[in-house]
Amino acid sequence: MFRKSLVAGVVGLAAIGLTGCGSDDASDVVTEPPASPDTSSERDALDVFTEPQAAEDVLPDTLPATAFEGVDRDSTRLLWADGDVSYYAATSPEWGTCLLVDDGESPTSSCTEDLPVQSTTNEGQKTTMFADTLPDDYSDWEKVADYLWQER
Repeated sequence: MFRKSLVAGVVGLAAIGLTGCGSDDASDVVTEPPASPDTSSERDALDVFTEPQAAEDVLPDTLPATAFEGVDRDSTRLLWADGDVSYYAATSPEWGTCLLVDDGESPTSSCTEDLPVQSTTNEGQKTTMFADTLPDDYSDWEKVADYLWQER
């Protein structure tokens, strides 16, 4: 009988002692902070290709058949038009991302696997760059459209 009383007493003390470890107070509960959402508000320049091609994105029919060979014509996106000069982003299965410049006379293109893409076109036209953001060492450039900069 003494053993049963001793065991019951030990179990009872343990139960009382363990109740002190628990708490109904929510302030004692430690929770993980929620994962912070992506706070980046800048879009990637290549996002221009996620939207469907609009009518203004299509290259003009007046271009020579050989203009912009190798470029996926369904991928072209108009970035900016400045007078008679139009600037397009496009993709090429062979060359990656391209910047196309159509001045109505001598269209030019520059392509690369990685951004930025720079295009130095005909005499009298400024060097243009298609990129997510302007690199720090390009302080003499100005933004003329989303993802498009020109040398001043």
